[in-house]
Amino acid sequence: MALPASRHFAVDEAPEALVVRDRRRIAPALFGLPFLASGLGLFGLIGVVVASHVRAGTLGAPGGYLPIVGMLAAAGVVFLWPGAHLAVRHHSVCIRRLDGVVEDRVSWLVYTRVKTYRLGDFRDVSLQRNIRTSRTSSDGKSTSGSHQSLSVDLRFADAAKKHVRLAFDYEPAVIRPLAQHVARYTGLPLHDDLADAHYE
Repeated sequence: MALPASRHFAVDEAPEALVVRDRRRIAPALFGLPFLASGLGLFGLIGVVVASHVRAGTLGAPGGYLPIVGMLAAAGVVFLWPGAHLAVRHHSVCIRRLDGVVEDRVSWLVYTRVKTYRLGDFRDVSLQRNIRTSRTSSDGKSTSGSHQSLSVDLRFADAAKKHVRLAFDYEPAVIRPLAQHVARYTGLPLHDDLADAHYE
């Protein structure tokens, strides 16, 4: 049986583990690189400001340049974080059924953060619709729109905990086979929100 796949996610299965990977690369990078460039440029300006004070011999009198450095650093972080998040972030979830473990992995180039959970902590595999509403204002007129996506999440038995997102897509025919496959692999029940809402 072929494994579920789309342009948004890929699935690898071996006897010891099932891995669902976010395969989006080009579009997030195109959005993220301008943010990264802006953030790095602001930190470059900090270097220019400090170097100019070193040349002028006024580095020991920080009152004149520290506020500027602080503002540039704060603005640089504001741009760097979304840039790094979009351009160099890789996400995957590894489910090791025999060990009863779920590993949520996020990596940024050389740094990887892994959150580990017990498979028994989850109550089901959820296939759900997500709606995000946005508002824009132009010439005194406000307009609103909605953006829909479909996702497969592992939901904790403790409803207060944030779900572990496995993947998202826009087509039910693409995302539903993933939810069904994960449910079979883990033995968890499948909560199909789309079927309940007759969303096809």
